[in-house]
Amino acid sequence: MLESVAQDIASIASNVTGYYIVITDEKGIIIGTSDAEEPRMGTLHEGSLDVSEEELAERRKEWTPPETKAASGFANLYQRLCRPADQGGAMQPWDLDAKYQSAKPPKV
Repeated sequence: MLESVAQDIASIASNVTGYYIVITDEKGIIIGTSDAEEPRMGTLHEGSLDVSEEELAERRKEWTPPETKAASGFANLYQRLCRPADQGGAMQPWDLDAKYQSAKPPKV
């Protein structure tokens, strides 16, 4: 992943979730961060390497997504119009229904 793309993803994800975001490569080197004031780009994030598969499985089992804060601009459009990642993440020009069933375009 290119650093500029990782940086953009970290910033957008942080704006949507309200959490500090760090993106690392497969070796644990930080390639994107939502904290522009922190000079961590290109440094090793040891925590990203110290997690066993058992610990990851336990974390996934107990994890619940945080409530997202109200977004504006593109983030708002993305929240309203994009399907979940497990359903392809496709954006459509009409609001999704609550259960992510196949939405139909509005009649014009």
